[in-house]
Amino acid sequence: MTITESNASKAPFWLKGDCPPWCQFTGDHKGDDYPDDRSHMGTDFSVDLTLEPASYGYPVSVEMGLYQHVTDAEPSIRFAGGSWKHAVSLTIAEARAIATDLLALCDEVAS
Repeated sequence: MTITESNASKAPFWLKGDCPPWCQFTGDHKGDDYPDDRSHMGTDFSVDLTLEPASYGYPVSVEMGLYQHVTDAEPSIRFAGGSWKHAVSLTIAEARAIATDLLALCDEVAS
């Protein structure tokens, strides 16, 4: 089959709708993406942890980003200390609760 502009821009078979507005891969999903990689990902954020000892000359960091596998009903926030391999997934409500608690702790110091 010859790839034409019309079928090259067609969404892959596994993508059952539009990408969410925060997806960084809009238009870049491929039909042959490995099943574990069939996901929407948003912008990643990183914070270097200055109180932690450096690892191999690099600061330890906390990484976080929006993530939603195509089989997931809702997006989640992946949160990892040092490596995505050890990430935990938070619901949006859980992430908001943690953010609120962190701000409250910071406010205690500022008082």
